[in-house]
Amino acid sequence: MTSPPLFRCLSYGPLASLWIAHVFSALGSEALQLALTWMAAQAGGHDVAALATARFVAAMLVSFLAAGWLDSQTPLRILVGSGVIRAAAALIPLTVILSGIYSFWPLAISTVLVAVAYAAFIPTLQTLVTRLSRDPMELTSANALFDGVPRLGRLVGPPLTGVMLSLMPMAAVLIVSPAFYLASSLGILAVAGSVRQVSQNRPPAPRGWAAVIGGGKAVLRHRPLALLMFLEVMINITWVTGLSVGAPIVIAEQRPDWLGIHGAGALGAIMGAYGVGNVLGTLVLGNMTIKRPVLINRYGSIVLGTGFTLIGIAGWLPNDWIIPVMLVGACIAAPGGPMKDLPTITALQSVLKPDDIGPAFRFKNGVMWGSLLLGSLLVGPLNYWLGVTGGMVAAAVALILAGALSWRVQEIRL
Repeated sequence: MTSPPLFRCLSYGPLASLWIAHVFSALGSEALQLALTWMAAQAGGHDVAALATARFVAAMLVSFLAAGWLDSQTPLRILVGSGVIRAAAALIPLTVILSGIYSFWPLAISTVLVAVAYAAFIPTLQTLVTRLSRDPMELTSANALFDGVPRLGRLVGPPLTGVMLSLMPMAAVLIVSPAFYLASSLGILAVAGSVRQVSQNRPPAPRGWAAVIGGGKAVLRHRPLALLMFLEVMINITWVTGLSVGAPIVIAEQRPDWLGIHGAGALGAIMGAYGVGNVLGTLVLGNMTIKRPVLINRYGSIVLGTGFTLIGIAGWLPNDWIIPVMLVGACIAAPGGPMKDLPTITALQSVLKPDDIGPAFRFKNGVMWGSLLLGSLLVGPLNYWLGVTGGMVAAAVALILAGALSWRVQEIRL
């Protein structure tokens, strides 16, 4: 029986093993992130925003300043080393649990180390997926499946962690993430031979800042691609102010309870609802031929903005309504994620010259981390002037307007 187009790449052993390793990595990251966010949220909203800022600053600096050094390392060393570093970093917050005294710094150190390793892991993984894919159709399948892994992590990781936090101590939950990270590294070692083979005899390519600058020029000289980068910035700002920072603060401060769901369990349920829509959107788009990426991305921005507006409005409602309305908002917003990412990936691979694709993805990663950082820095001023809920709604409405007003930009016909 022929595999569905979306799952075609999983019939090739090295890509399948790499995908499974990526799944373990995503589950470890989501479990650890929810645990750290909840620990910080209980101490106050300021610490949640500070952790987010630290994470995005670290990842952005690695994307730009460490690019040259990362290019000089073998993919196998980066991928396996990233898993080991994240496993060790995930154990650092245990010092807070064992001491019984809350301290922001162990959480911050763990967050920064995990972000640094992740920022090295993802571009290397993207490069390997391109090299291991044997034909364009398999590459399209791999793009959708590997892009869907973080969404799968959001579907499974937060609800699983929320349930675990309700059944066992935080210390036990923190031990789960290192296990996932180490399993990821073992999965990558299982295909070490294939990784080494595709990494040898590669033509020389620009490194470090030269790659980032070259990628930026290639993207920004093409107006539709420049629009996709702008919408990426707006979406990431909205995601940080809404789901990453805003929702945890609202739940921690207002303590809503719905059908026995509360605290970290509520946050996990909301992230899980977002993950469900993410995965479903990936399954649909992954089996489609994307011919109008700008149009799909524009609609994705409006869908995301609408859902995040509802998540923000929930903070103004009575406590009994906060969690269910946030769940509905997360479900509405979720398909917008793949509607943003998959068309952008397809457009970059289809429009740019082959030599510009790698640098363009490095530039895209830099834009992503930079806009996430900008969003975390805007949380404080927005909360001061508009309140937590008002800031969430303002960012979401701005995203809707950005998507709606971008109709003048010419479409990319693929």
